[in-house]
Amino acid sequence: EHMPGCDKNLISQIVDIDGIWEGTRDFVACNHLRSYKYYSDSILNPEGFTGYPCSDGGVFESGRCFPCGDGACPFMGHHADKFRRPNGAEKMKFYLNTADAKPFGRFRYKVTVTIRGNRALLLTGTMSVAIYGTQGNTRQYQIRKGHLKPGNTYEAYIDTETDAGEVTKMKFIWDNSVINPLF
Repeated sequence: EHMPGCDKNLISQIVDIDGIWEGTRDFVACNHLRSYKYYSDSILNPEGFTGYPCSDGGVFESGRCFPCGDGACPFMGHHADKFRRPNGAEKMKFYLNTADAKPFGRFRYKVTVTIRGNRALLLTGTMSVAIYGTQGNTRQYQIRKGHLKPGNTYEAYIDTETDAGEVTKMKFIWDNSVINPLF
């Protein structure tokens, strides 16, 4: 529904890292021409192109199609032909998120944080996490900004550039900067 990287302005698209010709071509027909880049990237990184069966994009973004059951999510791209539809399934829709630049594949994680403390307080700030796993670590991802109340649980779905593998720990970052003009 939305292809990251295709919404650049004319100048930034044409002055592409791959050169002026490729940048101009991508600006004119970005949505179709990026498909071969995704396909190429999917050869070496199939897990980054996991498609989640879902009824529509809004339901996918809400996280209700994650995680997949065993074998229920195919890899899109080069390895798509290995997926076997469930018996009786005629048409299926799959959704995934990609990056705006190479590497395009993304790895989805669900993050749930419960705030502890005095329930009478209303906290204001930014909550971020970094994931540490058996295969690597991710950068920090903002999962909530604004008012937070102790006792509440906050949930976010993040699509990381790194496959952390099995999660071993999470780094929690809290910023309640008084100087921040956004609050």
